[in-house]
Amino acid sequence: MELARIEAVAMGMWKPYFNAPLAHVPGAAEKIVSHHFHIAQYIGKTVDKVHREESKEMASEGENLLKNTRFD
Repeated sequence: MELARIEAVAMGMWKPYFNAPLAHVPGAAEKIVSHHFHIAQYIGKTVDKVHREESKEMASEGENLLKNTRFD
């Protein structure tokens, strides 16, 4: 089977993209790789989310240590 010869499947990190290879490529779970752009984007969004949450929590406690540091 030709699909068994696939060594890697590169794709974005959107969950629906994973369904096709998982359904049709033997061992696909170990062959899926994500582009570094998508990984960096995911990390950036996560860091921004944590920064916002921490900043909001600290501000509610009267601390302004993180104020105006979003892009630092």
